[in-house]
Amino acid sequence: MGKMKADLIRMVEGFIPFTKDKSGAISSSEIKEKLHLKENSGQQKKSFDKRIERYLTDLADEGRVTHFVDKRGRNYYYKTERNKPSIESMETETATAFLLLEKYSKDLPEFIKSKVNPWFMEAKASFTELPIAEKKIFQNIKITTKFFPLEPEPIRKDITEVVYSALKQKQQIRFSYRKLRLPEEDYIVHPLGIDIRHNVAYLIAQKIEENSIKIFKMSRMTRATLLSEKSVKPRTFNLDEFVKNDYSRSGTKKKISIEILLHKKWWHIIDEYTVEDNWTEKESSAQGNWKLVTFTSFDSARLHEWIWGLGSGVIVRKPAFLAKKFESDVEELLQNYKSFK
Repeated sequence: MGKMKADLIRMVEGFIPFTKDKSGAISSSEIKEKLHLKENSGQQKKSFDKRIERYLTDLADEGRVTHFVDKRGRNYYYKTERNKPSIESMETETATAFLLLEKYSKDLPEFIKSKVNPWFMEAKASFTELPIAEKKIFQNIKITTKFFPLEPEPIRKDITEVVYSALKQKQQIRFSYRKLRLPEEDYIVHPLGIDIRHNVAYLIAQKIEENSIKIFKMSRMTRATLLSEKSVKPRTFNLDEFVKNDYSRSGTKKKISIEILLHKKWWHIIDEYTVEDNWTEKESSAQGNWKLVTFTSFDSARLHEWIWGLGSGVIVRKPAFLAKKFESDVEELLQNYKSFK
């Protein structure tokens, strides 16, 4: 199969050199030969060459390249300046980035929006010829917030390629996952989506032959492989609802003063997290393995999520209503477990 029109036009333009005058120009026959070899398509060369000639004419008509004919009647092309990507030449990956930016740009100031809106329009236009599977990738990516954001760790490029390809092509993946102070584990999963929380990317996936849906920090994934088996999304799964409900909890939205005891196994968060400006800490004289930490924050879903994530490594001392809230939640959780015995 030949490349799609937008990608092929981009390749045509990519072969045309930048030069101050005609001396560095490239002939249309050279461009066609290089492209035919690069694409290695099953098309007849004659029909393929006609397409390239048409695209070269379009680029010249748009003023993106300069065209001239030599004494022998041969067509030559060159560029004298670097143009911004046009609708036709914007790569799929570039368009994806702009469309994701537009999707989550509601908080941008108007003076920035006015500059990038034309790019959003170009990105949308470049997607008009894409198959449905390409367009649906946006349904699988969410950008959300996180309480005390982690400093993002680097994700291996090959991991990113495998995960995004799996979502795009609806295929299963196999990967190894390193846990904190534990050996790596191997997983085969159905990828369901990606949640990017303050620059930290998480894969949301369902393990093979299991009903539970798990969250994997992508920077801890290693040796990922794209499998040939098709990925299946649970009929009731909705990424928006999962991100909203699964690891979020309610809150009063009021600003409160918080006092917690933090166990030494979690002291590393002081270095790893971007903490509140008024965060204070001191070692507890009564309990050597704990630090007394105080800060102010809004009583929000993000705060509850963070405290729950610390598990047995945190004790909420103040305010009293927050401590009681977590106590009642734990009791309810224990009751649920008892009901399954």
